[in-house]
Amino acid sequence: MATPWFPINRAANRAIDADMRATWQEPELVAECRELPVPTLILAGAEDVRPRWTVDSLAAALPTGTRVTLDGVGHLPWIEAAQLTAAALREFLA
Repeated sequence: MATPWFPINRAANRAIDADMRATWQEPELVAECRELPVPTLILAGAEDVRPRWTVDSLAAALPTGTRVTLDGVGHLPWIEAAQLTAAALREFLA
């Protein structure tokens, strides 16, 4: 990943947030998500700096979604908590 770790680009995050809010308000996108018949794992870190509503809205839109939030983990759970991530994946796939 990035070395050294770069600080949060707040201007970029605001722009991405605005775009996500506009996109997720499109009824067609939400309707398409609600029609997906495939089981989906949503793995999130409790300490992730991304706006929580993005994960909340995705979880609400997926009818067969399973959400797992890892405590003490940020945006990169597969790096920050590889064992917890692997365990969540194994349990979901079982």
